[in-house]
Formats: sequence, structure tokens, C-alpha cells
Amino acid sequence: MKRKAFQNLKKASVSATVAVIALSGFGATATYASAEEDPMSLYLDAQKNTNEVQWERYKPYTETSYELQDRLLEEAYESNSTIQAGLDVNSDMIHQMVPKLSMYEKALSKAKIETSSKLDPSTNEMFADMDLYLDRYRIGQGSFYQNEEKTSVKITNLYNKYFTVDNDDFGNLMKMSGANAEMPATPDGQMVTTSPEMTKIPNVVEYNQSTFTMDELKQIGQDYLAILEEQVKEADFSLEENASFEGESYKKVSLQIDEENAQEMIKSLLEELKDDERIWDTVMTQMEMQGVPTEGQEEMMMADLNKAIEKVDKLQLQNGINIEAYIKDNLVAHEEITFSILNPETNQTVSIEMVGNYKENGDDYQASGDISISSEAANTDVVLSYTEDGEEVSNGLNVDNTFRLKVDAPETQSNLNVGLDLTSEYTEKSSNVAFDVILKGEALQGQMIPDISGHVNTTLNKESADSYSQDMEFGLDLAMTTPQTGDMNGSLTFDVQQDVHFTDELTFPEVTEGENAVDMTNASDEEMDEIGKKVQRNMKRYADVFKSVFANTLFDEQI
Repeated sequence: MKRKAFQNLKKASVSATVAVIALSGFGATATYASAEEDPMSLYLDAQKNTNEVQWERYKPYTETSYELQDRLLEEAYESNSTIQAGLDVNSDMIHQMVPKLSMYEKALSKAKIETSSKLDPSTNEMFADMDLYLDRYRIGQGSFYQNEEKTSVKITNLYNKYFTVDNDDFGNLMKMSGANAEMPATPDGQMVTTSPEMTKIPNVVEYNQSTFTMDELKQIGQDYLAILEEQVKEADFSLEENASFEGESYKKVSLQIDEENAQEMIKSLLEELKDDERIWDTVMTQMEMQGVPTEGQEEMMMADLNKAIEKVDKLQLQNGINIEAYIKDNLVAHEEITFSILNPETNQTVSIEMVGNYKENGDDYQASGDISISSEAANTDVVLSYTEDGEEVSNGLNVDNTFRLKVDAPETQSNLNVGLDLTSEYTEKSSNVAFDVILKGEALQGQMIPDISGHVNTTLNKESADSYSQDMEFGLDLAMTTPQTGDMNGSLTFDVQQDVHFTDELTFPEVTEGENAVDMTNASDEEMDEIGKKVQRNMKRYADVFKSVFANTLFDEQI
């Protein structure tokens, strides 16, 4: 069962990778100096320019954010943050069903979490300290420290020492704790044993560094697009001057990639993917960091890729891949990419059409894209689409976006229309985004689904060469009306304030077994039993103090 799940994951990952590359492949190739001389150069140069225009439009509003993200992956830093939340539920019915809801709302509004952290990629060390406050009282404190060898955790209210374990010895600790104990016998008399999936504790810094920076992502994209550029040169190009589209005149470039060249293109992409150590190193690291068993997985994935490469020649692309692009002012205003894949066993096809649009009108612009997939065998149409309507204003950029997934399956009555609507306001230091979640269709009929909306507002300031401050507010709003409950609505908000300072002058705590730490693996049963009793006593003492301090003053009722 687990192997099948991995195979599905691998197939999906490979398919997604090839699809993403193919969709973007014709849009960022190298500039040709003689763009006017032939249709291929005209098309490739216009595609590159269209992408650059859209990228450059967002650059002033994303530059600092991308800079901070990349530095957080590569440099040593210390950070302080404050997290607060609010809950507001407006429904008499829900308050009757949950009598203590008002108490929870009040408690959450008075709660605050303060954190401080340090991270050093050069030593793979990380320290984090968290304090929980309620109505100005500190009611909880915890610390986390990790280096390449050990992970240590301390919850001060329960025990005044760190609990530490060797990162590579986590599996043995789970066995000692009974997580790998034998299960009762099955009906055929066999004993069943279970083994923990996570045998070692992942290093947080290594996991953080396994994420690609923006520069690395750009380089990967350029490498794969270079392959597509070579393949597309073999296509059959043609040019029509003064072609009409929506009442305007354009240069129309048509290209046809025959089945053999299309197969070679896919094969080249898969070969590059198979040999790309950057991607495989990242995939394996992230699997390991998430506790997924990695032994033999890379070999299995490579075997699946080799099988896929061998089967490419059997891929039947009826009429190859056909592309039409309408170009004006070195911009691709409209583009259609169509092809059909034939299943020789059923003699049925899957037809795919990709349509893109881009238009500028002074300070305004509109962009859209659709991917339509129609399957004869399943009698199902799937459409992925987005629209973007933007306006450059005096201090920034205002953008409206829609994202949709539509499924039309009349035979199974499983029509679906889900997506997201966004309204965004960008400045060089802030972004305010309001969203609405769209959930419609026959597949969702009869289900109690609330209206879901919210906002994400962010302000980011670069205070100095090595210091940044960031405020983020996330809000989620739910509303629903039913005959049984009437009108119900509620909101949940989180406010996060964070300061980041990049520095190599970091100090980390000394965690020493026998002094301020307990080795969980080597501690005796008697020692762990005594520690357990102390923790229980501290928990009871803590609960008693909490009740005496807050029962009346904070909640206005007995807990």
C-alpha cells in the first residue's frame, strides 16, 4: 500500500514537473537580435518580452520580500516576534451549543505569544524561546535547541531541565517508549509489528536550506528552457502579416511541432530531470526532513523515470503540437496551444488546449490563461483558469485576480466550480490582499458549506542593511444561514510582528547532560519515573495557581 502511494506520488510529481516546464517553456527563451527576420525569432523574442514586462511590473513591490526570503535561507540571523489572535462568533445558537465560547473568545483576545530565535547555517544550529502570556501574566515558557548531533526541548513550567536526544537515535527512543511494540495477533495467528516512519530527527536548518532561493529557481528554469529552445527550432514556423483578432491587426505566428519532435522534446526534458542533482537532492532532503522513509526511494523514482522515457516513443500525439500567437509591439496578445493524446488501446483521445491573453491600455493591463482538458473515455471536461486585471496608481499597483477549477462531468453529476477571488493593493512596503473562496457545483450539493472570505495584510520595512521589520495580519471570516440555526458568522484574526537582524555574532545555550539536560535515551527507568512524578506534581501545582489567579479576574466565571 505504501509503495503504491509512493508510486502515485512519483508519477504525479514527474507529470507536474513536465507540465509546468512545457506550459512555461515557450515564454522565457533567449533574446534574438534579428527578431524581425523570421517568425521563430519574432515569436521567441515576443514571448520573452511579455514575461519580462509582467515580472518587472511586480518587481518594485516584491524585491524586498524576495531579498529577505533568500537571506533567511542562506545567512545567520536572530529574530523576535509577537503573535496575537482574536475570535468573534456572532450566533446565539453556537453560544448555546458551546457555553464556554465567550470565555474562549475573551481568553484568546488577552493571549500573546512572544518568541525569539537564532539560526546559523554555518553550524546547523538553531535556538528558539517562546513565552505565552495571558492578561499580562506569563503562563508558559518553552525552549528548543538543536545542532547537528542533538535536539533539546525544555518546558520550564513542567521541568527545569532540557530533555535531549541524539538526532540519529530517535528511532531507538521510539522503540524504547513502546512505539514499535508488537500488535495483537491477526486472525491467522501472526504477530504484527510496526516501525516508526521517522527514525531520526531532521535538522531544522538543513530543512530550511533545502528550499530553493529565487535565483536558484530562475537558473533551473533557464536550464530547462534552453532544452525547449533547441527543440522548438525544429518546428515548422509561418508568419501572417495583418492578421485580425478581436477587431485589431496583429502579426500571427503559427508553428507546428510534429509528433516525432514533440516526443523528442518530452524525452529531453525527462532526461534532464533524471540527471538534475539539484532537484533530487532537494526532494530527498525534504522527504527525510518530513519523516518519510527514503531508503531506496531515489532508485525507485529513477526506475519510474526510465520507464517513462522508454514509453515516450509510444506516445501518440495526433497532429503534433499546434501553436498560434498574435503579436503586436513585441508582446504576445493572444496564444493558443492545442494537442491531442491518443490511447491506442481504447482509440480514445484526451484533448488539451491552452489559451493565454495579455493586453495593455495605458496604466491598465489585463491577462488571462486557461488550460482545458477533455477526456473522451471519462466524458469529462476540466478547465483551470485565471484572470488578472491590474492598474498602476500613483503609489503602487492594484490587481484583481480570479482562479478557477471547473469540472464538467454530466454522467456522474459531479460538476464542480471552485476557486479564489483576490483583490490586492501593492506598494513598495506593503500589500493588502482580500480574498473570497468559491465553492460551487453539484458535487457539493447538500453539504453545509459556509461563505469563506478573509484578508492578508503585510508591511515590510528594511530598517538598515541587515535589519528588517515585518507586520502581518491574517483574517478569516465565515458566514452561513440555515433554517435550523439562522444567521451565523464569525471571524478569526492573527497579528504577527517580527524583527529580523542578520549577524554572525550569535551565542547559543550550553546544553550539558547531567547538569541542565536529561538524555532521554540513556536515562534509567528509575530516573525517568522520578522525572515523571515531578512533572505531574508541577502540572497540578501549575493548574491550581492558574485557576486561583484567572478563574474570576479573567473569565468572570469558574473554570
